[in-house]
Amino acid sequence: MIHAAPSDVYAVLHDVGSYSMWWPEIKRVQRVSDDRFELRVRSFLPYYLHFESTRAREDKSSGVLEARLSGDLDGYSRWTIEGSGGLTRAVF
Repeated sequence: MIHAAPSDVYAVLHDVGSYSMWWPEIKRVQRVSDDRFELRVRSFLPYYLHFESTRAREDKSSGVLEARLSGDLDGYSRWTIEGSGGLTRAVF
């Protein structure tokens, strides 16, 4: 649980360009367009993954952020954010 309002957590997770500032495994984020980002991520194994993330769903009222991934990772990622009373759970 995170000691923050769901709307604040959603705002931070929506800002993909800042991920490398707080998520140590994300080494570089480059904005390609408003909805697309190129990422360089350090994996658990000693190598890097390069992929593109394209925003697919942004639903603040439901607390859902989804993106399509292509490159070294193909598929999708999804954040689900829920909470109340100053506590929030963010599931990746």
